Amino acid sequence: MILFTRIFFRVMRIKLLEYDSLYKILWNQYLIEDSTLYRVMKIKYLYKSDYYLHLFILILKFIGKDLIAFASISSFLIGYFFNKKIPIIKKDIFLLTRLSELNKISNKFQIFKVNLFPFIKVNEISSHIYSLLNLKEIFVIVIFSVIKFPKICFKILKNCKRDKISVFKYFLLNKLTFSTILELNLLYVCLAKIDKKSTISNSQQFTPYMYLLSVYKESKKDNAWSLHLYQHGVYELDKFKRPYNKVYVDKMFYKFEQSLDWIKESYISNKNCTFTFNKTREIFKTYLKKNPNSKIIAYASSGFYKQDNLILDKLNSIQKEYKNIEVLIFPHPTLNLIHIKKLLKKYSRLQLIISERFNNIDLLITGYSSLGLDYLNLNIKVLFIPFDDSICAFNDNSLHILKDQKCLLDKLKEILNI
Repeated sequence: MILFTRIFFRVMRIKLLEYDSLYKILWNQYLIEDSTLYRVMKIKYLYKSDYYLHLFILILKFIGKDLIAFASISSFLIGYFFNKKIPIIKKDIFLLTRLSELNKISNKFQIFKVNLFPFIKVNEISSHIYSLLNLKEIFVIVIFSVIKFPKICFKILKNCKRDKISVFKYFLLNKLTFSTILELNLLYVCLAKIDKKSTISNSQQFTPYMYLLSVYKESKKDNAWSLHLYQHGVYELDKFKRPYNKVYVDKMFYKFEQSLDWIKESYISNKNCTFTFNKTREIFKTYLKKNPNSKIIAYASSGFYKQDNLILDKLNSIQKEYKNIEVLIFPHPTLNLIHIKKLLKKYSRLQLIISERFNNIDLLITGYSSLGLDYLNLNIKVLFIPFDDSICAFNDNSLHILKDQKCLLDKLKEILNI
């Protein structure tokens, strides 16, 4: 059977991913998700029942992933017959998963979506990277992804055993199902169709498809396109000090000077990589103060209700003590509406700001949000209050980092000079 598979792929001139590379491709995402699950357990919810509900939702998403993927690829195949394919017309290609990433991307790029989720709509197939494949190739990749899937699972199981990692957790947190393997194989074949004079860029540094781009590029070196990475967010250090797999890129556009040393030493494997500062494209407005002499403190929510509640309680105290202080809250996208309403009801003097960001605040408080580093680039004071997690930028001694929330009031008075 194995011999037949190899002969068939040589005839079809299609090469799929190697078994052993898939464990590495998924590793970085596993570290991120494992740290997130730990924080959710410790600080996101006030009650244990909420945590178990969160875990239950994770399991449901895992179970439902293949069903959504099947519907997504079916929609793609239907669209294949009714929509005109758009060929690669630009030298610079940008890969993304969600259209929300577009607001920070230059119009010099030709945009292609990757993966089977978010769902591929019938009328969107021309803007998807899979449109580079013909129907015969898609059919072959699906069939042989099915054939290889059991052996891939066995290999990953052995690797988890070797590294003393829970197999259940590795599969669950990576949402590692058949469709995960299929997505990666489809993308892998697409990459061979892109001219080596092109550049491929993306900003999703810890996703499996980013590491797949790295694996492909490193195996081809000068016989493949140039790979560029745009820094998106912060680089979180693993809770248990496990290293990330390094990625091979030709050019790195970094947003934060405080991250650069770590990126060079611990994240980029290519010693000849070019590093270029990429200023944030975030649009900052001017906040209209209630009192011209007011000091403005903005709190960027961590998305963890328990943590937010503790910090806002301290800010509420200082607001009562000093009448010239205004407190704004920037809610995190993952903080649900029920929790936001609870916070606003409890802290009635808070100003809720959904999407606008301001350049005339006196201090931003956050856990480790990249927004904090954006404000540092504007020379605005930032106080980081992490839980027991860390980001690479925290190695910079110039940052204000508070580990003990009990000292928050004293720290605020020191920074604001009040």
